[in-house]
Formats: sequence, structure tokens, C-alpha cells
Amino acid sequence: MPYGVLNHGFRCVDTHPDGTDVQSNKIFVGGMAPHTTRQNMMGYFGKFGRVMDCLVVPSKGRSPCIGFVDFDGTGPADAVVRHGMHQVLGRWCEVRKAVPDIKGAASASGGVAAARRALSPHAGSRSVRDELLAARQAAAAGSVGQKRSRSGSSSTSSSSSHKRRKKKKKRREKSSSSSSSSVEASQKQAQPSASSENPEAEKAKHEALERLTKLKALPDKDARMREWRALLREWHPDKNPDRVEVATAVFQFLQKGKVMLESD
Repeated sequence: MPYGVLNHGFRCVDTHPDGTDVQSNKIFVGGMAPHTTRQNMMGYFGKFGRVMDCLVVPSKGRSPCIGFVDFDGTGPADAVVRHGMHQVLGRWCEVRKAVPDIKGAASASGGVAAARRALSPHAGSRSVRDELLAARQAAAAGSVGQKRSRSGSSSTSSSSSHKRRKKKKKRREKSSSSSSSSVEASQKQAQPSASSENPEAEKAKHEALERLTKLKALPDKDARMREWRALLREWHPDKNPDRVEVATAVFQFLQKGKVMLESD
């Protein structure tokens, strides 16, 4: 499976599999309030730079919606990603760089540069620390939720398990028909913000955070980066076909942790 999460014909990821940074003037925004409008997005993200276009993908019912923002250059997109999480209309939203999928048929209105952007090792360290702290808190909350779930009645547990199996079966059926239409396939992929609602993904992020903290203690920077790349390969989605969604979430989480390891 290619790196990153596929959504509407775009790969939503900040770092390439080889560890280099993605450059793009387009960003993906996930987890927005269902009533978010194009004007809301342009008003909020306009403070980071000139917005050329916005797209809001409506959701069903009260589910979070997603969207894309095109800037007039890569600078504003870099600033948005370095900022970390964003609060739009009272909802904390996840942002990622968005680049066209090579095999997809969907087209984008913003250009993408292939050159690697120059970034200070200390840039975005605050947002990375905030995200790591949020992951630890979410993992603890997920653990409490699992204990409460186990203390429930057996009938409730059985019903929840049945619903999860049906959802997984539907995702597999949607994934198998992706060759007929890349646009339909992108709509059937897991949403990037879904990892925040997945206790297994948050637990895996928490374990990854512990390993990053140990790597940070290594005095030799080259040794830290070698161990980081090995950890990145370990969580690559291609090497975890039995839990692709969890591996993708942890893979992207580790990519952001690179900034923490690069600073001395």
C-alpha cells in the first residue's frame, strides 16, 4: 500500500517514506464541524496566507466533514502544518499536506513542487510536543474507555463487536472495488481523523511516543536518526497489512516526531 492516507485522489502526509519533507501548496483538513462552510475555511486559513480556493466535502448526519485548502505558495501551507492542530468553529482539526496520488485519476487545482523544502530543525517543535502530549492523554483516555466497556453487559459488548465487524467488512468490500474509480476509492478510504477515535491506534501511538523519548536520550544524533528510520520502517503500512489504519496513523505520528530527534 502506498504511504499516507488516500482521500479524494490526494495523499495526505507531511513526510515521504524516506524521511524527506513534502512540499505542496494544498493542505487537507479533517475533523471539521458538519456545518463548516467554504467561507468559514477561507476566513480561518486566510490568516496564514493568500487562499486561492477551498473545498468542503459534506458529511452525512452529524459526522465530521473534511476539506482542502489551496494557497498561492508552499510557505503558507508549511506554516499551517507547523502550527499543529487547528481549532475551526470550536472543533480541533487535523491538517496534512496533500499531494496528488500518482495512480489516481482525480486532479487538483493547486500545483505541487517536488523539491525538498528547507526547514530549521527547531521549526514546529512546539506543535510536535503538543501532539505528542495529546497522544499520551488520548491513550490514557482510551484505556479508561476500554475498562468501562469491559464492565458493561455482555449483550452490549456483543452488539458493539458485531457492528465493528460489519464496518470492517464494508471497508474491505469498498477497497476491493477501488480499481474501477479512483475518486470512489478515495471516498472509501479511512478518514485521517478517525485515528483519534480508535483506541488501538492511540495505544500504538503511546508506545511509539515512549520509544521516541528513549531515542531522544541517545547522545549521538546519527544513531538517533538510524533508530528512528528503523522504527519508521517497522510501522510502514506495507509491513502491517493486518492493521493498515493503525500503522498509517503511527507512521505519520513518527514522521512528525523527527523534528524532536533532530534538535540537540
